[in-house]
Amino acid sequence: MKTYVSIKTYEFMNKVKETVEKYGFRAKIVKSISVLEWDKENRKVLSKRVKNPSVIVYAKDTDGKETRWFEYNSIGNLYRGNNTDCCNIWLYETRPDLTPEDLVTMFCEIKAELKAYVDPEDWQEIAGVCDAYEDKRYTDMVLNDKEEE
Repeated sequence: MKTYVSIKTYEFMNKVKETVEKYGFRAKIVKSISVLEWDKENRKVLSKRVKNPSVIVYAKDTDGKETRWFEYNSIGNLYRGNNTDCCNIWLYETRPDLTPEDLVTMFCEIKAELKAYVDPEDWQEIAGVCDAYEDKRYTDMVLNDKEEE
């Protein structure tokens, strides 16, 4: 059984991949993802593969290992993943070349919430501010949902 996505979704998935790659992250489009599920009867966690085209974004952690950071899920048209603290990515250490403007632009272009994936302490170091929540670039990022003409 094949899983199909619309042309618009496929184009958006490619845009996400190309955009994050432009900023030096690795991205991969996959046809299926692993999902963890709780088996109440046997009281254990099961892993299963689900056909769900997604874009997975990777970044290097502080040990130099490539880590899964976040993904765009085409079936739900949503993002999910972890922030830079949970993944031990700490962009201020691993990607000192990225500016606050780079990150804001990247997340706006892929229509994802920056503060969901960049830890506030990481942002403070990147942006050189005392409190991420007082920096409008971090707190007031507006996603542009209008169609490009």
